[in-house]
Amino acid sequence: MAINALVFAPDYSSCNYNIDTTKVNRLKHIFELERCNRYDPQNFIRGSITRDALQKALVRSRLTLASLQREGDPPMLHLPPDTYVRCDQGRSRVKALLDTDRSFYWWTVELYADIHQEAPGRARNTSVNIGGYSDGRICAEIVQSRFNTIAEEEWWAKLSKSKASILRGLLEHHSLATPFVELIRSIPAMREDLLIGVWHKIIAAKCDEEIIRYFRFILNTWTEIMGSKSALRHIDTASVRELQLRVPGLSEQDLEHVTRVITSGVVFRSLTNTSERVALLDRLRRIKFLIPSIHTLQKDVKYLRPCADVLKRLILGQGRSSSTAQAVALDAFLPGRQRGADAEFLDKLKRVYLFIMQNIVQLTDEAPLRGDRAKVQMPGRGGPNPKSWFQLAIEAQRLGFSSVEITRLASEDPDRELALRTLLLARPESEYEYDRSDLDNLVSSAVQLFRAARRRRPDFVEPRFTTRGTGELIARRCGRQYSGAYEHDRNFFTMTYFSLPVARDVDVTSLFVRRSVFHAFFRLEKGNKVTSDATGVDQSHSPAVMDGESPQANQDRSLSKIKNEETARQSVWEALRRQDEALQQGVAKQYGTDVGGSLQCDSKNIVEISSDSCESTSETEDSEVTLEPALKRRRRG
Repeated sequence: MAINALVFAPDYSSCNYNIDTTKVNRLKHIFELERCNRYDPQNFIRGSITRDALQKALVRSRLTLASLQREGDPPMLHLPPDTYVRCDQGRSRVKALLDTDRSFYWWTVELYADIHQEAPGRARNTSVNIGGYSDGRICAEIVQSRFNTIAEEEWWAKLSKSKASILRGLLEHHSLATPFVELIRSIPAMREDLLIGVWHKIIAAKCDEEIIRYFRFILNTWTEIMGSKSALRHIDTASVRELQLRVPGLSEQDLEHVTRVITSGVVFRSLTNTSERVALLDRLRRIKFLIPSIHTLQKDVKYLRPCADVLKRLILGQGRSSSTAQAVALDAFLPGRQRGADAEFLDKLKRVYLFIMQNIVQLTDEAPLRGDRAKVQMPGRGGPNPKSWFQLAIEAQRLGFSSVEITRLASEDPDRELALRTLLLARPESEYEYDRSDLDNLVSSAVQLFRAARRRRPDFVEPRFTTRGTGELIARRCGRQYSGAYEHDRNFFTMTYFSLPVARDVDVTSLFVRRSVFHAFFRLEKGNKVTSDATGVDQSHSPAVMDGESPQANQDRSLSKIKNEETARQSVWEALRRQDEALQQGVAKQYGTDVGGSLQCDSKNIVEISSDSCESTSETEDSEVTLEPALKRRRRG
């Protein structure tokens, strides 16, 4: 049919009006590379015409209705003057064709007679080479066409060069490809929010094990919601988008929302049986973590990746490795000793990650997102905090990780480095010089002054995973953290707190969001024996509710226990402070007899306490760094 006989929705004008320039240019590029196959049924344009106009066109074209319906190459149908075929789509591809070569004046039309103009759009969802399909749809079609080379190539052609390269990398990835394909095949509706363009960063993060756990968490959660894997076919796109990031098992608001959309038929439209919908709601009431999806995974990796980068830098320094972050950590775990079970390593790895999450701003100097509710003024960009890296290295050593870089970081006490810089700043080298034998002694004296400061005892704030007030907005339940939430929640990023039972309430808090995201990547196992972060003593600590008690009573008991641990922790800090003062007095005596020597802190005098506070316990150690003192300084002139 001649192109000038086609008019397009919504205003039913010719292809020269209401043009999407970006789409047209993209199609022109495709047509120039591959030409335009107007005979492929997937590329037909759907159109409608009145029966009277069709009859006149058949006479004018010397055709019959049977000849139009006959298989083979479609015939050319000529319309009478001032007669048009209404098309719901196809404007951009027709315009692109005309701009590519004016000799192409026709297009193949799938014609409908005497039907409403909207009917062709509902008749059949055909595939066309216009770039209008979602990334997920194209990806799924490529996966399904793996044994049909021609069809597969046609779907690859719908992607830009960069997206095609990224998708090939994902589908050929040695560890991510299998769980990824399993997910989009098991839950086709999940693919609609796939964004191919972000996966080059996800793959580059080298967090394969964590991402695989997230994939499995998605599939397992939705299988639990639906009751079986065979029932996953009932999930539609609306269901995924309405349920993702909700936690109806703990949030009354979320339960109210999912109840409303399910009972009204907005979601799970193929579930027509009322009893099935009731059973579905019963299963949703058992969901205790944020419902995940491909969309939430793509967002949450933005939160995980900086943490993984810190972990790799902690172990490797400026070195590089093709291994994943978890593999790098495993190589550094318990060196020189027989490795324990995988569970031991994973437990220690989780604790390192939680410490990093507590201090991610100080370790990277990357500020969290700023929200309207954020009242905390985040520090300016001054670079990563050396003290935080020192504390992280000490914590990693305590947990059984060792590498050259960890040893180096743990040996560079920021207090001593700051003391040296302060001395040189107070008396510039251009005008003064220190006696070589005095410099270490002066640095140690300055450190002693620093450590005379008493640590403030912060008011104990109970960690709340749920609230009776306004909870965390849906839009903030995935991805990077916001500044206000980071400052308020970071001290509670520990295995002790994350293992607490959670009481049902009106809504969930930002702390619950971090707990749920951590679970998606690392798992918080029920009923496991959890080492108390505050005391270092193994204690049985299950998040399950004790028989005969409410979740709130269980949580209150656990919080009371943590308060006692906080009091014990403060007592330990007081003991450390007194020990530090005694140690510093010994320093002065040692320097009186051996001025040129360097202090060595007796490891027996070091007291280990929890790393769960943001300040490492080992900061009280009088660790030394090798200093190159300047020549003896005298006032010049």
